Amino acid sequence: MQSFATSPFTPLAAGWRRNSWLVLLIAASAASNFVFACATPFAALAVAAVMTLPMAEALLVMLAVWLFNQLTGFLLLDYPQTLSSFVWGAVMGAAALAVTLVARMVLFRLKAKLPAIVRISIVFVATMLAYEAVLLLAALTPLGGLEDFAFDIVGHVVSVNFFALIGLVALNRVAAMLGLAATGKASVY
Repeated sequence: MQSFATSPFTPLAAGWRRNSWLVLLIAASAASNFVFACATPFAALAVAAVMTLPMAEALLVMLAVWLFNQLTGFLLLDYPQTLSSFVWGAVMGAAALAVTLVARMVLFRLKAKLPAIVRISIVFVATMLAYEAVLLLAALTPLGGLEDFAFDIVGHVVSVNFFALIGLVALNRVAAMLGLAATGKASVY
């Protein structure tokens, strides 16, 4: 069995086990919508997805996470149904997909011999920076929203993502113990 020193995440087994992990990731994100609403941990979810899934599946998971986030917000949490809200929703979707790509690029550029905590930290920081950069670029357009980049708001988003990432690592470990993830030599797709 691999240790956390090898990889923070256990790679997925095939078949129904992989599908179970996909459902767990999406369910965890859906649950987070009720706790964090506008601070869905897209960066943390992107890190977890790229460290456990092939790229195409990671992107599909992030698309599903974003879709559940939007449906929850507009149908259950009374997000304002304005053009601006819908456009910001699309921006968040683009950001979620973009940070998934960034996470994958950074992960593959890192040396496998780096300790797992260093690798996941670097991927997480790069992913958070990319996520905030995409949102900041959108806020510089006529959409507006620069006020949402106050230190306390950004700090809240970073802390939500940080603690979500810890929770996702723990969830992956539980999935491994239940046989939903492979054991043995660590590998990242």
